[in-house]
Amino acid sequence: MTTNTINTSAPSARLYVHVVLDRSGSMDTCADDAVGGYNTYVAQLPATARVSLTLFDSEGIDLVRDALEPAAASLPIGEFQPRATTPLYDAIGYTVVEVEKRSTGFDRVALVILTDGFENASTHFKRADILKLLREKQERDGWLVIYLGANQDAWVVGEQFGTVADNSLSVESGQFSVALDSVSRATRSYTESSNRQTGRALSSFSREDRARAKRRQD
Repeated sequence: MTTNTINTSAPSARLYVHVVLDRSGSMDTCADDAVGGYNTYVAQLPATARVSLTLFDSEGIDLVRDALEPAAASLPIGEFQPRATTPLYDAIGYTVVEVEKRSTGFDRVALVILTDGFENASTHFKRADILKLLREKQERDGWLVIYLGANQDAWVVGEQFGTVADNSLSVESGQFSVALDSVSRATRSYTESSNRQTGRALSSFSREDRARAKRRQD
């Protein structure tokens, strides 16, 4: 796999990243790929960044890494045990609250959502709640919100609850590592831009990014 390396020698804004990773039972078939992609993504972030990770399923929405340096934020595969169903709206809603607490003082804020399923288990947040929250965070506060959806039309699904089509990526099963390579480039563009909104515009996924994320491995 070809990777994009963050240029840590260049001036960059202080970055807070929060990854929301689906831990529902259907993720079992791509667990190694998802965890490996997450670890590669984190390793490419600037050393000055801080990283949090939330794993979610209907048995728990768990903050397992809390504003750590990238070098300390990796996830062993044994810590990722897929189970149960997919409370996607609750996971996003609760995580936005946590990001608000932790991102004070950071110049850039990125929220990265990875799932291979559709909402089917939320009890607190509704689609309209998440739509309002994510639009506000992107348009008013300049957050970069990235949505990776496996085996689905991520443009359509993400747009239903407020992610921007240009920052949504449809992923073939087993291609999370490839997709997260593109997320690294998008994060770099966002971080090194002159301001948050410019950075959001520069972080759009390219046609090549989309083609690679959908390409089946032989």
